[in-house]
Amino acid sequence: MIHQRRHEVIQKLIRAYDGQEPLPIYLKRYFRQHRNMGSTDRRTIASFVYPYFRLGRALDACPAAERLAIGNLLCQRERSPLLDYALSSQTTLDPGLAGAGLEEKVSHIMEKYPGFSVSDVFPFTSPLSDGLDLSAVAASMLMPPLVWIRVRPGREKSVAKAVKEAGLEILHNMEGGRTLAFAPGTKLTTLVPFDRGGFEIQDLSSQRTGKYMEAGTDELWWDMCGGAGGKTLMLKSRIPELNVFLTDRRDGILQSAVKRFRKAGVSGVTVVKADLNRDPVPHGFPASFDGIILDAPCSGSGSWARTPERITTFRENEIGSYARLQRKLIDVASARLKAGGQLVYITCSVFREENEGAVDHAKAIDLQCVKTVLLNGIPERAECLFVAVMKKQPDQ
Repeated sequence: MIHQRRHEVIQKLIRAYDGQEPLPIYLKRYFRQHRNMGSTDRRTIASFVYPYFRLGRALDACPAAERLAIGNLLCQRERSPLLDYALSSQTTLDPGLAGAGLEEKVSHIMEKYPGFSVSDVFPFTSPLSDGLDLSAVAASMLMPPLVWIRVRPGREKSVAKAVKEAGLEILHNMEGGRTLAFAPGTKLTTLVPFDRGGFEIQDLSSQRTGKYMEAGTDELWWDMCGGAGGKTLMLKSRIPELNVFLTDRRDGILQSAVKRFRKAGVSGVTVVKADLNRDPVPHGFPASFDGIILDAPCSGSGSWARTPERITTFRENEIGSYARLQRKLIDVASARLKAGGQLVYITCSVFREENEGAVDHAKAIDLQCVKTVLLNGIPERAECLFVAVMKKQPDQ
């Protein structure tokens, strides 16, 4: 029976996953090793694996197969033969509720499992940032965020045309067509404008960090932990004349950044490999900068709805480790910041220690906090980000 076979494969995948690599990479590697699986098999199996991890630590005393069925009832939006099989073989839950709202599903599950609580999906005790509600954060893990794109200025019509020709549905259209949202899993990288640098895939909250980067055309900025260059691309789209240094310690990520800059036709960016935790003064680096973006390494907890495997593999003591690194990087940034220059500190964390705690440290080394903003993307099915704008005083 095909549904039983798929169910067995899914259980095997879950048992073997050790969290050492991102879940999408793990699944792709498995499917490459099992090329006998067709596209329907791959799509169905992958869509059934994620809800298991979305359940977090809820009902963790139950067998994995039972939790798999419960997680999929909570997260799937439509009834399917595989869901029917999983529920009937492992639980007494009603598969007819697949299309119901979350509250109705939760109520039904609590009748059968009195110990179930949505808050157990996100079982961490560390305080959250101001403005975040634990129950809302936990519930958000049960629903994947939308796919958001940022369209380059002047490319709105060509992107809209390509989307229409591909038959894709735009769920949200903001900023005059420059910010668009699509259903989770929508494939956009095959569109011609993507190959030509017409748009970037970038979460809504990440896009909104750009409004807090106030740079002048003749300034020099540093994107400290720049990764693949998303923040630099956003800044350069607004201020093409700006000169930017981008650093990261990962070769592959820096290569991706260079490709993205080339595709977008962006110049004036110097890419340097640097491990700032070990060497805070890269060789040949400018003595100071007018502005610094510190998109700090963090728990990533504000994006776990997109990477739900992290809910179960993350250990709470990691927060302290990230916080220590963040404070060290703030020290590095402060030493390179010109008098009157601004440091834009960003995390995709929901934890206070990584957010407001970092601001407290910045104040302790005499940086002035100009503004803090929690970009709560939960209502719009986007990620949660924290932004703090800090300034170095002229008399330092």
